[in-house]
Amino acid sequence: MVLMASESLPRGGAVGIDFAALDEGLGVAVTATGDDARLREDLQSALAEGAAAEDLTARNVHGYFAQCLARDSGALIEHSRGLGGEIRFAVMFPPATDC
Repeated sequence: MVLMASESLPRGGAVGIDFAALDEGLGVAVTATGDDARLREDLQSALAEGAAAEDLTARNVHGYFAQCLARDSGALIEHSRGLGGEIRFAVMFPPATDC
């Protein structure tokens, strides 16, 4: 998510990371703030459910694999645009189960 946030800042900016231990699990949020912050369309497609392997490139494959890892953990990476124009990525990992 940090790499996706960094790539959302074509003119530079700042990437912030927040963690929260909640009853629902571990929340992780990554925010990209900067001039002209935007999530590329090909990366949005790679994050979407049912992303096609033939649409993956060197520029978006990390988003696809990050989403696969999140899903394998019972989570889902979500993305949004904040009121200040920042790009936000968030995921809530469920609590670990005892073995």
